[in-house]
Amino acid sequence: MAKRSPPLIAAQSFADNVFPTATAVFVGGSVLRGEGTPTSDLDTVVITTEPPAPYRETFLHAGWTVEAFVHSARTLSIWADMDIAEGAPILARLVTEGEIVRDIDGTATVLQRRMQQRMDTGPGEPTGEELDALRYAITDTLDDLADSPHGLERQEFAAALIQLLSRLYLMTRGEWSGKGKWLIRRIAHVDPELSSQMTELTTTAINGAPTGLIELADEMLAPIGGRLLHGYRADGTAIMERWLRGAGDPRYH
Repeated sequence: MAKRSPPLIAAQSFADNVFPTATAVFVGGSVLRGEGTPTSDLDTVVITTEPPAPYRETFLHAGWTVEAFVHSARTLSIWADMDIAEGAPILARLVTEGEIVRDIDGTATVLQRRMQQRMDTGPGEPTGEELDALRYAITDTLDDLADSPHGLERQEFAAALIQLLSRLYLMTRGEWSGKGKWLIRRIAHVDPELSSQMTELTTTAINGAPTGLIELADEMLAPIGGRLLHGYRADGTAIMERWLRGAGDPRYH
């Protein structure tokens, strides 16, 4: 692996060499928070007035893998709102927690302030529909975990259950969520004790004793009505219309 430049120096060089006409560039992610690993990349948000934004592209620069989320100021707000609607403000967090490495006309400062204001409002109260969908998904996964005779299957179901329980925990406490490893890191940040408990119980479940993890899930489900399976109904038309609004919205084209 090539020797890496310090992250802020690498980000500045990346902006100057790869996106010299961009009006604003942010760099964020685990490296800037002091949580980086030898394989961590640099997450950048690039604001440009030129097509074909929005898009995402991965580069190798100064020894770093650099993920570039390229937007106009307008599309950044739209995509950030989409993330926020799912309770996982990935772009907004990159902008608000990241460092500004370019701000030609004040755009970066304005966007960072707007995103911070939106983050400060929190995700809002979950709807009954959202909670029921989680209750159903958790219940279904619990049945799969309890009935699985194979180690690899148990690993899959235990991991899926932890993701669902993490979303439930954050959602019912008014906390922003995340996706993938960021969801697990959110739990570790918000409730380290619960994170440790989940880790221990998941290992035990994978090794063939899922009772403890199942009991934890039932404890977390109890305040919102417990398990839900028979009688659950999801409105497919509403789900389809939400997707079509996103896919067909002229603001994305």
